[in-house]
Amino acid sequence: MTRALSFFMLAFAAAITDPAAGQQSTRPPLANTHPAIQNLVPDEKTAITITIVVLTPIYGERQIKLESPFRARLSGEVWTVEGTLPRNHVGGVATVTLSKNDARILSIVHSQ
Repeated sequence: MTRALSFFMLAFAAAITDPAAGQQSTRPPLANTHPAIQNLVPDEKTAITITIVVLTPIYGERQIKLESPFRARLSGEVWTVEGTLPRNHVGGVATVTLSKNDARILSIVHSQ
């Protein structure tokens, strides 16, 4: 498991169990203070792996496999990861944006 994915899973678990997390940023405190915790999502592969981990419990493994392969593009410090609509299918795909620096999930959208 990559360092970024391990850190992300820990931060994600803390955010969903902390009732105050919805009121404040879910940025892990160490991301603000420790220089080693930067660039947690350095490449496309890591961005896609984190996205799949986040989307699977929301939409189900079957739906995520249906939308594979996922593609990621970096714009500034934000990764945008999108699924692929299968040929001859009508509908939408999941899109996740996440921070390159600290792996925060910025948005999750599923188009129709």
